[in-house]
Amino acid sequence: MAPEDNLPSPSHDKPNSRVDDISNGQRIEGEYLPGPDEQTQSGDDRKQNTVPGFEGAIVPPPTVLEKQITFDSLPTALNLPQPNENTEWIFENFIERGNIVQVNYKRGIGGTWFILDLISAATTNRKLYGHYDSKRTVKSLFVNSGLETDKISERISSVLGSQHLNEVKILSRSWILDTTNYDDFDFSEKKWQDLVTFGIKRNPEYNLLALDDLGTLFKKKPDQELFYSWLYDLKQLGVTVIALCESGKGIKLPADLVDVDLNISTIESDKIKNKVEFLSARRLPKNLQEDFAIELVEDENNLFKFNRINLKKDLVGKICFFIVNGYTQAEAARLLGLHQSTVSRKFDDALNQGIVSKSGRIYKLTEKGMELTKGMQLPGDD
Repeated sequence: MAPEDNLPSPSHDKPNSRVDDISNGQRIEGEYLPGPDEQTQSGDDRKQNTVPGFEGAIVPPPTVLEKQITFDSLPTALNLPQPNENTEWIFENFIERGNIVQVNYKRGIGGTWFILDLISAATTNRKLYGHYDSKRTVKSLFVNSGLETDKISERISSVLGSQHLNEVKILSRSWILDTTNYDDFDFSEKKWQDLVTFGIKRNPEYNLLALDDLGTLFKKKPDQELFYSWLYDLKQLGVTVIALCESGKGIKLPADLVDVDLNISTIESDKIKNKVEFLSARRLPKNLQEDFAIELVEDENNLFKFNRINLKKDLVGKICFFIVNGYTQAEAARLLGLHQSTVSRKFDDALNQGIVSKSGRIYKLTEKGMELTKGMQLPGDD
C-alpha cells in the first residue's frame, strides 16, 4: 500500500483544539472547569468552585485514533456487527434503551410532572401509568433551568419518596448559582454537554437523561450540528434521552434523530389530566401507537404518579355524576362542551349498563356508578 493511501493520525498539537490539558482540570475556549478536588483558597469565604454533576467528571481530552486507517483495514459487510434482535426495553412496548424521546407540550399543563413520572417509574421499577412494564431499573440525570432548587427537591421527593432520592442526580441552573462560583448556566455551552457525557461514561448506571426543557436550557441558540451530534453519541452509549420541547419555542429535534415523538395536551384545566398522542415512533408497530390519557393522582404512599385513564368511561361518569346531582342534560352538555344529543345518548347507555338507576323521576348511582365516579367533584366544590 502506497504511503499516500494512509490517512494521517490526528495530532495532539492541532491548533485551535477545543480542549487543552492543564494540571488539575481542562480549559475549553477560555472557560476553566476545575478538577474534582480543587477548592478555593484557604480562608476565602467564597463558594466552593466545583463542577456540579458526577464526581471526577472533568471534560475529557479529544479522542485520538491510535492507528492509521488503510483501505485494506476497512471491514466488509460480513464483518460488521449484526443487528441485535432482542429489544432492550426501558418500558415494554413504549420506550427502548437508547431511544431519543421528544415530548412536545405547552407551558402550564404539567410537562415537568410528566418527565419526573418517567424518572420515578424507571428508578423504582414500577409500571408506567399502570400500563407499561418497567424492564430495566436505571439511575437518572435531571437537567433543569426553570425551577428553583427547593421546588426541584419538593417535586422529586413527591414522586420518588426518600428511599430513591440518591439515585437521581440534578444539574440545574438554580443549584449552580446557589452553590458554585459560576455566574450562569447555559446548556448550549459544550462544557456542560461534555460534563454529562463523561459522567455517564464513568457511571453507566445513569442510563436515563431528562432535559427540562430545550427552550429554557439554552440562553442562546446552540450550534445545532454539535448538539445533535452530542445526542447521537449518547444514543450510541445506550442512554435514553427524554427531551421536553415547548411548542413554538426553542429547539425542535429533527425527525431522523427522534425515535419516539409525543405530544401532550391538557384535558381539564383544573386538574393535571393530559392526552398523550403519538406523532411518530419509528420502531413501534402501529397497533402500539394508540393515543391515551393520563391523570396525576396521589397513591396510598402519598406519592404522585400518572395513571392511565379511559376517556370514554371518564366522560360517561361525568355525565351521570352531574345528572344524579340535579343538573339537567342541557346543563351537563354545556359544562362538558358536548351536544345535548350526545349527553342524552350516553346517559341512556349508562341506564342500560346499570351505572345509574331510576326510581320515579329520581336518578341514583348504582355501586358500579359510584366506583366509576369516585373522586369526581361538582363545579365550585374544590
